[in-house]
Amino acid sequence: MMRRLIAGIMLAASLTNVCTVDDSDAEIMAKCLWGECGGMESTMEQAAVAWCILNRVDSDTHPDTIAGVITQPSQFTGYRKSNPIDPELLLLSRDVIDRWTREQSGETDVGRVLPSDYLYFVGHGGHNHFSTTWPVSTTWDWSLENPYKEENNADTFADMDEHDEPADALDRNHARLLRVYRGFDDGVVD
Repeated sequence: MMRRLIAGIMLAASLTNVCTVDDSDAEIMAKCLWGECGGMESTMEQAAVAWCILNRVDSDTHPDTIAGVITQPSQFTGYRKSNPIDPELLLLSRDVIDRWTREQSGETDVGRVLPSDYLYFVGHGGHNHFSTTWPVSTTWDWSLENPYKEENNADTFADMDEHDEPADALDRNHARLLRVYRGFDDGVVD
């Protein structure tokens, strides 16, 4: 299974103009997402936790690395070094880090799902609520466009079979990664 995932990630990098994402950053982020929001159905809500981490990396008040932010004492309490690396959360982590890196390079409209000044969140098991202040007071209204094309709060990749094709190129590459991982595709480009 892991060999298929690695082949899928390499395939996605070759099929798109995706920047190189450090695997250790993506893996620690995936472990954090698993602990903080792994049970949530919405990919957008999971991505918002990843953006919150990256917003902190960009802030002057937190460590300037992904690992530094995630392992900062008393912050992302769902993170454990022993958390599993869920394949879909790893793909999401790589996607968000790629979008953030492109944004850092000056690209606009990369599909950010959380404004850059939102550094904090609280959750109640089903949803997280993001804020610019701690303790959390006024929370974000989820007004940014969702780049993950969800319907009825369920990720469109969740029920994908070997013949489904999402709408745009990035979604097609993520879908191909999931097909490779799930064994529907051998990862060989025709």
